[in-house]
Amino acid sequence: FDALRGHHWAKNLLLFLPLALSHNLSAEPLVRTLAGFTLYGLCASGLYILNDLLDLHSDREHPWKKERPFAAGAISIPGGLLASIILLSSALGLGFLLDLQFGCVLLAYSALTMAYSLYLKKVALLDVFVLSSFYSFRILAGALISATPLSQWFLAFSLFLFLSLAMAKRYSELLCAGDLVRAGNSGRGYHVGDRELLLSLGVGSSFSAVVIFSLYVHSQDVRLLYSAPELLFLLCPIVLYWLSRTWLLAHRGELKEDPVTLAIRDPVSYGVALASAIVIAASMIHVNW
Repeated sequence: FDALRGHHWAKNLLLFLPLALSHNLSAEPLVRTLAGFTLYGLCASGLYILNDLLDLHSDREHPWKKERPFAAGAISIPGGLLASIILLSSALGLGFLLDLQFGCVLLAYSALTMAYSLYLKKVALLDVFVLSSFYSFRILAGALISATPLSQWFLAFSLFLFLSLAMAKRYSELLCAGDLVRAGNSGRGYHVGDRELLLSLGVGSSFSAVVIFSLYVHSQDVRLLYSAPELLFLLCPIVLYWLSRTWLLAHRGELKEDPVTLAIRDPVSYGVALASAIVIAASMIHVNW
């Protein structure tokens, strides 16, 4: 389970986001999206294994990545390579059978991930842009397989949101594994002194995302879906609080994993999700005062 990064499957829930935003609960697109969720998870797991095999040297020197199954020697390298090939070939083959466009997205995601594992992760700043695009790939895949149009405002919001989270992850690694970076064994193209720049860029991306979201809420697309769309503005401080807290944890050296993965085990994140759900529900209910 650890080698497959089973906990990272939660990220694939983003495939359902286009359906949720369009309030489409029809059976057929839901079933197709569920199938896409499964295939995307298999594909991503195969790529995670491949990335871990390529990162063995640096992971074994890393303060917390050394506990990963391949770095710790719990699973053999040939076994991991075989599992990766089986998962990737199965996911891509079934993805093209399910939907041609979805299969193309899976193929593009796989190609970009391999390029990232082999080279792009070593290029400072470009690596976080690529990391953030992996989230956008999931949203795009969900939109294509369910035939749901996406708002340009929402795509822009997603870009800045996930860019901020990717920078938080990289900032945290620079903060917690400074000795590895100084020794040149981190496998990344950063210097320890780059932390402050990543902090500034990441926090700026957080605020940009919230500003774009406020504009998205004001768009005509949103007004067609909600009875009281003005209430959605309450999501701005909620989202900004969660992002600010994520960066606070990163600055304290307490963000030792992917921010999205952390949210799965974080009670505060569940409280933020509940508050957001209440605001969204209220905006869908028209009340005559």
